[in-house]
Amino acid sequence: MVTEARDIDMLGYCRSQTGRHLMLVVRSPSEVINPLLFFLLVIILFPLGLGPDPEQLSVLAPGILWVVALLANLMICMRLFVDDFEDGSLEQLAMPIYLSIYLSIYLYIYLSVYLSIYLSIYLSIYLSIY
Repeated sequence: MVTEARDIDMLGYCRSQTGRHLMLVVRSPSEVINPLLFFLLVIILFPLGLGPDPEQLSVLAPGILWVVALLANLMICMRLFVDDFEDGSLEQLAMPIYLSIYLSIYLYIYLSVYLSIYLSIYLSIYLSIY
């Protein structure tokens, strides 16, 4: 039985928790695909609402990209802690020895959310959709 925080392999635990969260993403890809589709649809439909003027679109495109990326991120963040709350593992975050849970959740957010949004922004800029 582990009684002290130093006896726990924090890096290994962080790796296992990150793997667990990424496996949940693989099992339910709609949680990542839906915000990406929202992002792409809004980016595609914005020029229809603003008009065909390329100068106006080029001025507004960076702001539109970031606002839509943040809105897509909110769609994922709403569902982030629901599974952990339902199985009771969210209460363990209050324990000081589980600092690696914070790190694994942050790594999960970065890998599943931000990388997909950055990839979408890069592809939309690269393909000149805006």
